[in-house]
Amino acid sequence: MVRKYFGMANSAGGLANLMDNNLSGLKTIYTISGDSKKQKTEILDGVLKKAEMSGDVECVISPFDIKCIDAVIIRSKGPCVVDRDCLCGEIAAKNIDLDGENQKRTDISEKEKWAIGKMYKCYDDAKKIHDEWEKIYMKNMDYDKLEAYEKGVLDQLFAGQKGLSGKKNYHRFFGSSTPDGAVNYIDNLTENLAARYFIKGRAGTGKSTFLRRVAREANEKGFDTEIYYCGFDKNSLDMVIVPELDFCVFDSTAPHEMFPKSERDTILDFYEESGLLGTDEKYEKELLDVETRYNQKMAEGMAFLRLFKLYMKEREYYLAKHLNEKEFLMLKDAVIKEVFQN
Repeated sequence: MVRKYFGMANSAGGLANLMDNNLSGLKTIYTISGDSKKQKTEILDGVLKKAEMSGDVECVISPFDIKCIDAVIIRSKGPCVVDRDCLCGEIAAKNIDLDGENQKRTDISEKEKWAIGKMYKCYDDAKKIHDEWEKIYMKNMDYDKLEAYEKGVLDQLFAGQKGLSGKKNYHRFFGSSTPDGAVNYIDNLTENLAARYFIKGRAGTGKSTFLRRVAREANEKGFDTEIYYCGFDKNSLDMVIVPELDFCVFDSTAPHEMFPKSERDTILDFYEESGLLGTDEKYEKELLDVETRYNQKMAEGMAFLRLFKLYMKEREYYLAKHLNEKEFLMLKDAVIKEVFQN
């Protein structure tokens, strides 16, 4: 099975990067450097196809183009291949330089810098508007009622069970803003779980805070976790998976709203349990104004992200003109062979 997620996300605070955390504990890591994302993806895709035959594999998707790959991780066997440009710091790895050590790098163009800067500014403006949205609900919440409800849910989730570790916590994004819109891999990541809990609520109703409680409770009881942050706000959580207990809890609201598909799916209604029934009707005019302004800013940001992708394609076109296809294919085969010899 191929599990897909993002190691980076286009957030209101700029590019949020959690890639390094997902490489912890791996015995063998290869990094690929070079100007061409297309060439690096072709090698990573070759690794992915071969890895699929040997069991579970993680495929880390690029938030700038969902057809591109940032990393392939074969966690059970150790090897990993990652685009060097996606790392925050230095790690112990063997680097494969596609351009050659003496070849001059092609820097990101001024057009690309301009487009990505405008996108992040739009998302930052949208986040400020979203904060207005949250305040409307927060001032009308019954926190005591919600606290009692959350405690009951936590008791149900863990039911006195104890794990063996609680020390492995992988930090990721299940979704991100991309040139193709808001993309998420919730179904892919949760398809084999025995239980899924869908949190329904409104902005500011404690969904992320509750998910932090789930993660903390899991660790305290000795369970490892996969923690998925909000691609728009890296300080907020959107999903927690506890593999050993075979369940996940996630924020099932726009832009990643989902609905139960089977008996394994349960809704956690934070809107009702927060005492907010009737709030939507009471503040209908104010909420519509905030939603309209928020959507406009997000649409502007998305337009600049699509423009950024076009500028990236221009650079890839230039790089392709100077590619020795035969040498590249030989290098690709050599890399794949070396990865799977370990």
